[in-house]
Amino acid sequence: MKFSFQWVWPVALAFGTGMGGAYFWAHTAPDAAKVAAAEAKIAAQKSSAGLSGGSSTPKTKAWSPESPLGGILSASTGAERILAAAAMVDQTPVGGLAGLIEQSRNCPDDKLRQSLMDMAYAKWATADPQAALANARTAATRRYDKDTGPLNEVFGTWAASDPQAALDAAKKMDLTSLRADAVRSVLSTMAQGPDPLSAVTAAKSLAGPQRSQALRSVFDSWSTADPAAAFGALNQLDNQNLKSDYARSIVINMSNQDPQAALNMLHSLPPGLQNVDAYAYTFSHMAIQNPTAAVASLDQVPAGPMRQYAVQAVAADWADSDPQSAIAWANSLTSPSERATALFYSIRHMSGSDPAGAIAQVGNIPNAGQRATAISDIMSNWADNNPTAALNWVENNTTGTSYDNSINAVISKIAVNDPTMAADYVAKMPDGAARARLINTTINAWSPVDPTAALSWANQNLTGSDLNNSTSRILRDLVATDPMAGAAYVAQMPDGPTRNSAILSIANTLSKQDLNAALDWIDGMGNVPDNTKRSAVQNIINTWAEVDPASAATRLQTLAGNPAYSSVVASVAANWASSDPSAALQWVETLPDDGTRTNALNRTITAIASTDPATAWKDLATLPNTPERSSLMLNVVNSWSRQSPATAAQLLPQLPAGPERTAAFSSVTSMWLQQSPIGASQWINTLSTGPERDAAVNSLVVNQEQTDPGTALGWAATISGDTTRLNAYRNVMVQMARKDPAAANVALQKLQLTDDQRTTLATLIAKTPPAQPPNPDMYSN
Repeated sequence: MKFSFQWVWPVALAFGTGMGGAYFWAHTAPDAAKVAAAEAKIAAQKSSAGLSGGSSTPKTKAWSPESPLGGILSASTGAERILAAAAMVDQTPVGGLAGLIEQSRNCPDDKLRQSLMDMAYAKWATADPQAALANARTAATRRYDKDTGPLNEVFGTWAASDPQAALDAAKKMDLTSLRADAVRSVLSTMAQGPDPLSAVTAAKSLAGPQRSQALRSVFDSWSTADPAAAFGALNQLDNQNLKSDYARSIVINMSNQDPQAALNMLHSLPPGLQNVDAYAYTFSHMAIQNPTAAVASLDQVPAGPMRQYAVQAVAADWADSDPQSAIAWANSLTSPSERATALFYSIRHMSGSDPAGAIAQVGNIPNAGQRATAISDIMSNWADNNPTAALNWVENNTTGTSYDNSINAVISKIAVNDPTMAADYVAKMPDGAARARLINTTINAWSPVDPTAALSWANQNLTGSDLNNSTSRILRDLVATDPMAGAAYVAQMPDGPTRNSAILSIANTLSKQDLNAALDWIDGMGNVPDNTKRSAVQNIINTWAEVDPASAATRLQTLAGNPAYSSVVASVAANWASSDPSAALQWVETLPDDGTRTNALNRTITAIASTDPATAWKDLATLPNTPERSSLMLNVVNSWSRQSPATAAQLLPQLPAGPERTAAFSSVTSMWLQQSPIGASQWINTLSTGPERDAAVNSLVVNQEQTDPGTALGWAATISGDTTRLNAYRNVMVQMARKDPAAANVALQKLQLTDDQRTTLATLIAKTPPAQPPNPDMYSN
């Protein structure tokens, strides 16, 4: 297998010269006659399936057929669709990009949605990076998005024009995970700019694991543009493990361009920094370009795994172009292990161009396991080239396990190329595990491309579990491509798990096109078990709530009073709260107080708190003082601590006293320690003695017990609760004992303990196994 590392330059660079929107629209305009015919067909299918065609609400107005975005879907496909989207982005003013991005989130075409958002964010970041960043930050943390792609796009685009400003902004990201990704995006772009060494310097200034991750991004990116320069910059690193790892990536990238230069790079490295994978990649590319030179260069490879992988690479890639020469070379090798490896890979790859010749040679492979693997590969390639000949060979030359493996390889390939041929063969097989397995193989290949034909064949040729399993699989594909036909088929199916599963699939698929119609359909279906109908309705409403929560709330009124839909109501409220918290809360207040309202209120406040804890806290002040309110206050404080632990700490005294408030002191401390250990420590010193301070101190001890057990032990001694303090001592002592048992015993003698406690901890130290020898260079550069 060959890999290549590729850096995609920020898409924003495509903008600025104008993309000719009029041109794209002129070549993607929908054909009115085709649209009319399609609409007539759909209407007829709706009627035959019992679907309502009266009231319909598209998934979102932005993608209605009459809208420009809907026009892209209806009038274009493939590359034309992406070009039309690019033209739309190009024509959209910067001030309108936020709206376009919001509409794009609901696009049913995943590829088009991603392309639209990437291009819109890139254009926005070029014109106003701060505004684009604010929007992308929301997308990365919004409950139903959690998509960091826009952030990477913004930072990559920004770094192309102002790397220092982009890097400063990346380092100020409030969440640790987002900050790390943002920094890597900026540094990767800088590495392909005019001063890649500045990216190395910036990466080296980071701390801990983040430094090594950032350096990897820098060298990976740099080596795709200029592997020789990136290789020369490895002397900037003192960490030998990192240097070896990065050298491997650089050599692999160089081998794509100049395998001889890549080999020279490898030879220039000390033996400890040379890498098996790098040799394999280098000789693979060398064998493709000049197999004779590759064979001659093998003499320069040290014996052992590196030479073995190099031999493997030469055999495989030489056999792709000249199998007879590769096999002759393999037979000439004097080392038995190298000859066996070379024969296996030569014959295996020969099957790509000459499967009949390869099967004639396969007996020369000495290893039985490799021989079986080669046969499966050969049969798969033969079935691609001449399926009848492959089947004849399997039937006449194999038995038992060899037959099972070979026929599976042949039918798997035939099912992709000619599913009817595969199905006819399988239908004639005797009942048994082999037939059942090949039926599944055939249906899995056939169903996605022609579910109607596959379903017809299954009904005519299968019975029992084979029919049920195949029908379930085919219906998923039929519903995905033609939900009307799927609905019509399901309507006449007998009751059972297969039908119930299909009903759920149809409801989900219809909900992506017409939410009202989906609800009307499931409501009008007869003989549907209550739990199946409830699940279908819940899925539809949840989908609706993501797109238009206010409209979903209105439709939910028709289900009022049914406690089974309490969780659906809560989902609608939470979705609504992300876009309009005030309206969501007002709606929740109108709900019946039968548990539905409480559940919805919890979800709503939690959703608001995830992005805007200040608003959530303010909203809580308007609610009655109930146990539910106290629990919500705790949730808001915990959410706030992820953004500003110092602010969250100020709210802790306002929480009702009890175990939950004590736990909040612990969680706030944990979040604060990730952002500012000094600030957290100073805050703890201001707390009064008691369980709440103990909880905060214990979090600090857990945070430091591995990196600084001495300091952690000192903090543990300030815990007032005997049990909590002893447990903290226990945890710290284990960490100290793993690194230095003698130091742990010395520290133990300084603690104020009872004799029994001291004996217990001493026994623990003695039984603690030592840690693996640490690598002193792990995080040094």
